[in-house]
Amino acid sequence: NPPDSTTNTAPATAGSATNAPEGTNSTAALPPTIVILGDKSWVNIKSNIAVYIGHAGIDHPDMQVRCGLLQFEVPRLTASNYNRVTAESNVVIDYWKTNHATADKAVVTKTLSNGLANILVELIGNACVTNPVGYLTNAHWIKWDPINDTVESEGGKTAVRLGEPDITSPFGGPFQTRTNAPALKPPVHPL
Repeated sequence: NPPDSTTNTAPATAGSATNAPEGTNSTAALPPTIVILGDKSWVNIKSNIAVYIGHAGIDHPDMQVRCGLLQFEVPRLTASNYNRVTAESNVVIDYWKTNHATADKAVVTKTLSNGLANILVELIGNACVTNPVGYLTNAHWIKWDPINDTVESEGGKTAVRLGEPDITSPFGGPFQTRTNAPALKPPVHPL
Protein backbone atom coordinates (compact mmCIF):
# COMPACT_ATOMS: atom_id res chain seq x y z
CA ASN A 1 0.00 0.00 0.00
CA PRO A 2 1.26 3.50 -0.73
CA PRO A 3 1.92 5.73 2.28
CA ASP A 4 -1.06 7.69 3.57
CA SER A 5 -0.68 11.25 2.24
CA THR A 6 -2.48 12.70 5.26
CA THR A 7 0.30 11.73 7.69
CA ASN A 8 3.11 13.33 5.62
CA THR A 9 5.52 10.52 6.41
CA ALA A 10 7.74 8.90 3.85
CA PRO A 11 8.87 5.32 4.06
CA ALA A 12 12.29 4.87 5.71
CA THR A 13 15.15 4.19 3.34
CA ALA A 14 18.34 2.33 4.10
CA GLY A 15 20.69 4.57 6.05
CA SER A 16 18.10 7.23 6.86
CA ALA A 17 17.04 5.89 10.25
CA THR A 18 18.96 7.42 13.16
CA ASN A 19 18.86 7.44 16.91
CA ALA A 20 19.01 11.24 16.94
CA PRO A 21 16.43 12.97 19.10
CA GLU A 22 13.38 14.20 17.26
CA GLY A 23 13.84 17.64 15.72
CA THR A 24 17.66 17.45 15.60
CA ASN A 25 19.95 17.23 12.64
CA SER A 26 21.41 13.72 12.69
CA THR A 27 24.61 14.85 10.93
CA ALA A 28 25.48 17.07 13.91
CA ALA A 29 26.04 13.91 15.98
CA LEU A 30 28.69 12.59 13.58
CA PRO A 31 32.27 12.74 14.85
CA PRO A 32 34.69 15.04 13.02
CA THR A 33 36.60 13.67 10.05
CA ILE A 34 40.09 12.34 10.79
CA VAL A 35 42.59 12.49 7.93
CA ILE A 36 45.50 10.03 8.08
CA LEU A 37 48.61 10.86 6.06
CA GLY A 38 51.54 8.85 4.76
CA ASP A 39 53.68 8.51 1.65
CA LYS A 40 53.06 4.76 1.77
CA SER A 41 50.48 2.69 3.61
CA TRP A 42 50.14 -0.97 4.53
CA VAL A 43 46.93 -2.46 5.91
CA ASN A 44 46.53 -6.01 7.20
CA ILE A 45 42.79 -6.63 7.12
CA LYS A 46 43.06 -9.90 9.05
CA SER A 47 44.90 -8.36 12.04
CA ASN A 48 43.31 -4.88 11.69
CA ILE A 49 46.68 -3.12 11.75
CA ALA A 50 47.39 -0.14 9.50
CA VAL A 51 50.85 1.40 9.04
CA TYR A 52 51.63 4.73 7.35
CA ILE A 53 55.27 5.47 6.46
CA GLY A 54 57.00 8.69 5.42
CA HIS A 55 55.52 12.13 6.12
CA ALA A 56 52.92 10.35 8.24
CA GLY A 57 50.41 12.07 10.43
CA ILE A 58 46.89 12.75 11.61
CA ASP A 59 44.78 15.83 10.95
CA HIS A 60 41.84 16.28 13.31
CA PRO A 61 40.07 19.52 14.32
CA ASP A 62 41.54 19.26 17.86
CA MET A 63 44.93 17.75 17.04
CA GLN A 64 47.62 17.44 14.40
CA VAL A 65 50.35 14.78 14.52
CA ARG A 66 53.43 14.55 12.29
CA CYS A 67 55.97 11.72 12.35
CA GLY A 68 57.94 9.31 10.18
CA LEU A 69 55.87 6.19 10.97
CA LEU A 70 52.30 5.87 12.23
CA GLN A 71 50.63 2.60 13.25
CA PHE A 72 46.97 2.00 14.16
CA GLU A 73 45.74 -1.13 15.88
CA VAL A 74 41.98 -1.24 15.34
CA PRO A 75 39.76 -3.53 17.44
CA ARG A 76 37.27 -6.03 16.10
CA LEU A 77 33.62 -6.03 17.11
CA THR A 78 33.72 -3.16 19.60
CA ALA A 79 32.52 0.41 19.77
CA SER A 80 36.09 1.71 20.01
CA ASN A 81 37.74 3.29 16.97
CA TYR A 82 41.29 2.20 17.92
CA ASN A 83 43.16 0.16 20.53
CA ARG A 84 46.56 1.74 20.14
CA VAL A 85 48.14 4.42 17.98
CA THR A 86 51.94 4.55 17.81
CA ALA A 87 53.87 7.41 16.22
CA GLU A 88 57.64 7.13 15.77
CA SER A 89 60.52 9.20 14.41
CA ASN A 90 60.47 12.96 15.06
CA VAL A 91 56.98 13.02 16.57
CA VAL A 92 55.34 16.46 16.74
CA ILE A 93 51.87 16.85 18.27
CA ASP A 94 49.85 20.07 18.41
CA TYR A 95 46.54 19.86 20.27
CA TRP A 96 43.78 22.07 21.68
CA LYS A 97 45.36 25.02 19.79
CA THR A 98 47.74 26.01 22.62
CA ASN A 99 49.67 22.81 23.38
CA HIS A 100 52.73 21.36 21.72
CA ALA A 101 54.48 18.02 22.38
CA THR A 102 57.50 16.33 20.81
CA ALA A 103 59.18 12.96 21.37
CA ASP A 104 61.03 10.18 19.64
CA LYS A 105 57.95 8.00 20.08
CA ALA A 106 54.34 8.54 21.21
CA VAL A 107 51.89 5.78 22.15
CA VAL A 108 48.20 6.35 22.84
CA THR A 109 46.41 3.30 24.23
CA LYS A 110 42.64 3.15 24.64
CA THR A 111 40.70 0.45 26.45
CA LEU A 112 36.99 0.20 27.17
CA SER A 113 35.84 -0.49 30.70
CA ASN A 114 32.12 -0.56 31.54
CA GLY A 115 31.44 1.32 28.30
CA LEU A 116 33.87 4.16 29.13
CA ALA A 117 37.11 4.84 27.28
CA ASN A 118 40.32 4.76 29.37
CA ILE A 119 43.21 6.50 27.63
CA LEU A 120 46.94 6.49 28.42
CA VAL A 121 49.35 8.80 26.54
CA GLU A 122 53.07 8.00 26.63
CA LEU A 123 55.82 10.17 25.16
CA ILE A 124 59.14 8.31 25.02
CA GLY A 125 62.64 9.67 24.36
CA ASN A 126 63.42 13.42 24.47
CA ALA A 127 59.82 14.04 25.53
CA CYS A 128 58.70 17.68 25.73
CA VAL A 129 55.33 19.31 26.40
CA THR A 130 54.78 23.06 26.18
CA ASN A 131 51.62 25.09 26.80
CA PRO A 132 50.68 28.57 28.12
CA VAL A 133 50.94 27.31 31.71
CA GLY A 134 54.49 25.96 31.50
CA TYR A 135 56.64 23.22 30.05
CA LEU A 136 58.22 19.84 30.72
CA THR A 137 61.27 19.31 28.53
CA ASN A 138 63.91 16.69 27.75
CA ALA A 139 62.29 13.94 29.81
CA HIS A 140 63.23 10.33 29.24
CA TRP A 141 59.49 9.62 29.22
CA ILE A 142 56.19 11.23 30.17
CA LYS A 143 52.98 9.32 30.93
CA TRP A 144 49.65 11.11 31.07
CA ASP A 145 46.51 9.40 32.40
CA PRO A 146 43.67 11.88 31.77
CA ILE A 147 41.07 9.64 33.44
CA ASN A 148 42.91 9.69 36.79
CA ASP A 149 44.39 13.18 36.22
CA THR A 150 47.99 12.01 36.73
CA VAL A 151 51.26 12.77 34.97
CA GLU A 152 54.49 10.87 35.55
CA SER A 153 57.90 11.59 34.06
CA GLU A 154 61.54 10.69 34.41
CA GLY A 155 64.29 13.25 33.95
CA GLY A 156 63.78 16.58 32.25
CA LYS A 157 63.06 20.06 33.45
CA THR A 158 59.68 21.45 34.50
CA ALA A 159 58.52 25.07 34.70
CA VAL A 160 54.98 26.01 35.78
CA ARG A 161 53.37 29.40 36.31
CA LEU A 162 51.82 28.94 39.73
CA GLY A 163 48.76 30.93 40.72
CA GLU A 164 47.83 32.07 37.23
CA PRO A 165 45.29 29.55 35.88
CA ASP A 166 43.34 26.69 37.35
CA ILE A 167 44.17 23.72 35.13
CA THR A 168 43.29 20.06 35.13
CA SER A 169 46.61 18.86 33.75
CA PRO A 170 50.08 20.11 32.85
CA PHE A 171 49.29 18.77 29.39
CA GLY A 172 47.01 21.74 28.91
CA GLY A 173 43.60 20.24 29.39
CA PRO A 174 40.72 22.66 29.41
CA PHE A 175 41.45 25.24 32.07
CA GLN A 176 39.70 28.25 33.44
CA THR A 177 41.65 31.48 33.98
CA ARG A 178 40.81 33.30 37.17
CA THR A 179 38.76 36.41 36.50
CA ASN A 180 41.28 38.77 38.12
CA ALA A 181 44.38 37.17 36.57
CA PRO A 182 46.31 39.08 33.89
CA ALA A 183 46.52 37.60 30.41
CA LEU A 184 49.04 34.78 30.15
CA LYS A 185 52.12 35.00 27.96
CA PRO A 186 53.48 31.69 26.64
CA PRO A 187 56.65 30.59 28.47
CA VAL A 188 59.94 30.85 26.65
CA HIS A 189 60.93 27.35 25.56
CA PRO A 190 64.52 26.64 26.68
CA LEU A 191 65.44 24.81 23.48
